[in-house]
Amino acid sequence: RNSNAAVEGRLWSSFAWIITFPIPNKCIMRPTKDAKQAWREKVALFLIMASCSIFFVGVFGFVPLLLCKEDTVFSMQDIWLQTGENWLVVYGVIYDVKDLIYRHPGGVKGIVDFLGKDASKVFPRAPPVMLPQKCLDMEKVEAYNLNVEGPENNFTNPTCASFSDLDVLLGITCHDFAAGTQGVNKFLGDFERGLLSHTTPGLNSEGIKWIGIYDRVYDVTTYVNGIYNSQEPTV
Repeated sequence: RNSNAAVEGRLWSSFAWIITFPIPNKCIMRPTKDAKQAWREKVALFLIMASCSIFFVGVFGFVPLLLCKEDTVFSMQDIWLQTGENWLVVYGVIYDVKDLIYRHPGGVKGIVDFLGKDASKVFPRAPPVMLPQKCLDMEKVEAYNLNVEGPENNFTNPTCASFSDLDVLLGITCHDFAAGTQGVNKFLGDFERGLLSHTTPGLNSEGIKWIGIYDRVYDVTTYVNGIYNSQEPTV
């Protein structure tokens, strides 16, 4: 036993010396050789503990982030391939509506019909009157009484402008009570799953007019067409 203890002691002393060899004895402020060796062993023990801590933090903290990273950005094709998921898209935001299907006031069909699709058309944009005045031609607005609320005034009331005649015939519900980004977020915000990604060729192939601002894509087709239609014809 004494022999084994002596061997283990020499191995530990040698290991401590190897770990701390960059530090010469002259720099160790201890009076005796044994005291200097004891200091080296304490430093070696500290370095072992620190290395183990860093190892476990790296393995259980950072490695899962790299290997098990969960994506939150998907293309429309990715959404189509998610056959086991209950995802739909509203204005570029992906929602997982699994827990909403059977609680939807409009019934299950009202959601199932849009699974894996873009359901933006049933959530109208906020009406133009909600825009800041600097974004509006207030002289024209006041001249035509556009800011006067009325049941048929699309300037003050949100409307599902993207509805086709078939949508109207089928009686698809326009969620005008959830108009605009804030309205959608109020009712669907808890179910947000990620963001929809686009490609330039894909957007151009859809025949829409769009702009990109801070990694967000905006469909300005209606706005641009309105400008074109309001222009006076040239001779």
